[in-house]
Amino acid sequence: MSTFKRMQDDFNQMVDRLQEYSGLDKHLLKNIAMYAKCLPRKDSDMIDEPIFMAQMSNRFKLSNSFMISRIYSVTKTAKAGHATVEEYCRLICTFLTDSLDTQIDFVFRVYDTNQDGGISQLELVQLLRPCVTSSDEDVDLDEALRELIEVVMQATDTNQNGTIDLEEFRQLVKKDILMLQCLGPCLPHQQVVKQFRKLIEGKAANEGAETFANERKKSLKEVEIKSKEGLYPIKLELP
Repeated sequence: MSTFKRMQDDFNQMVDRLQEYSGLDKHLLKNIAMYAKCLPRKDSDMIDEPIFMAQMSNRFKLSNSFMISRIYSVTKTAKAGHATVEEYCRLICTFLTDSLDTQIDFVFRVYDTNQDGGISQLELVQLLRPCVTSSDEDVDLDEALRELIEVVMQATDTNQNGTIDLEEFRQLVKKDILMLQCLGPCLPHQQVVKQFRKLIEGKAANEGAETFANERKKSLKEVEIKSKEGLYPIKLELP
């Protein structure tokens, strides 16, 4: 089998796996893949975390660096190393899919920072602390945080075991979709998703490749700017 034929077969098999995961149209999935393949270094299948952070910030308008880092950790299968192109494609499929259960599973994994299958009060402290702010110096922020956590636990911990499990979170979201990202933003706004979908939908594969040809270069420029602000504290292996 020729190298080109093998690469084509691998690409098509990846698209098949992505369709099974997301239910999205194959043509759309191929263009998602063409976009993702513009992000690694040349002759690599790995997407660096700083490039990932730049894409989440610029392309998908997510601004919470802690959440973006959590999304990256959930995206990559290996505990060490970088996210692969296929793993990145799965993330974009999660953003675009109409399956609420798929998005609930993803968001829960982002919130479950120690990956033990439950969201504890200690994890809630980490997730919710950025939400508790006040310009009034007399306000006790720690007390406000404790009260907020108590409200969250009362609403979600239906079996009262001190943690929020996946099914409790699923029931909460299905009662009120606004609760999907109640502990922090880890999915793009629907308008942003629509804009991205419009950008890639209905294009031939070569058009998709042309659209995103300079995507890594733009991200590298963004990394250089943001590294001065402290958003990207990771060493980047340049092309």
